[in-house]
Order: sequence, then structure tokens, then C-alpha cells
Amino acid sequence: MWTATGSMSTARYYHTATSLLNGQVLVVSGVSPELYDPATGVWTATGSMNIGRDDHTATLLPGGQALAAGGFDHNGDVTAELYDPATGMWTGTGSMASGRTRQTATLLLNGQVLVAGSNADPGSAEIYDPASGSWMHTKNLSPLALFSYGDITAQRQRACLRRRSIRPVWRPYALATLQISAISP
Repeated sequence: MWTATGSMSTARYYHTATSLLNGQVLVVSGVSPELYDPATGVWTATGSMNIGRDDHTATLLPGGQALAAGGFDHNGDVTAELYDPATGMWTGTGSMASGRTRQTATLLLNGQVLVAGSNADPGSAEIYDPASGSWMHTKNLSPLALFSYGDITAQRQRACLRRRSIRPVWRPYALATLQISAISP
């Protein structure tokens, strides 16, 4: 059952919603993010970003900060920012090697963030290290499992499988497992 709640001050699209450790939800699109408090149903403004973003990723880091990376324009933005819920402020952090929009971001068990794919360079991948605030390039994605909007691109998969004369079998969980192990630095 759905229940109505408070309204955002600004309509948003191509945004992210990240659950913070304090229970609030950080919603980012443009330069003016908002926080949603599910306990009260109230939206409040928080610190402005240095660069407006949409089509980006936002990842909660183990220390409680949120990493917003890429997005903004068709070719992708190389910048990233950290949100500190304690202060409500955004600070710049290291820049990625490739501009990215519509990429995926995955928090790894070691606390680093794997960012993969983009409109401009769908096969590329980088890893963000929160301890150093820096990015490092990692192996590119294999042609079998390029990502688009977080899903495996079926057309590319079928083309690769036809060249190998293998009948396609749709098992994204198997491909995702294979892919993660294939791009480790």
C-alpha cells in the first residue's frame, strides 16, 4: 500500500536517492540536493553541490559520506564530490579519467567504489579509493557484458554469442559474477 508523503521543493529527473546512515535519504539532481526524513515525511534543503549533476551515481561509503560521481552532460563529467551528512557540505574529491553518464557504481567489500560504463566509453571502468580520494583505472569490461543503464546490453551479448556459434542463454547473474572477477586490478 502506498501512502502520500511530503513533496520535494523541486521536481527532479535523472536523480539518485541514497539512504544515509542517519535514516534520511539524500536526493541529488541539479545543484540543490534535498534530504527526506521518512520519520516525519519532510523534505529539507541541504548544502549546494559544486557542480550540478544528473545521470550520475551516488554511493554511500562505509564512513557515512556519499560519493556523487560523473553525470551532468552527454559526454560525462569527470568530477566527483563527497557529501558529509554531519555538516551538510559537499567537497570535491579526485577526478575520474573518463567522463561518465549513466554509469554504474558498486561499493566493494574493501570500501572502494567500482564505477563502470558510461555513454561516452561503455567499456571503461575505474575504482575510487576513499582513503586517498583518488581514482585508478582498471581493466575494461569485456564486450560480452557492457552495461547500459545498469543492465547487460542484450544486443551486444547476442552479437558476441553469434560469432562463437553459441545459442544465447539469458543468465545475467552468471555474467555479472564473471564480469566482476574479470575487471579486478
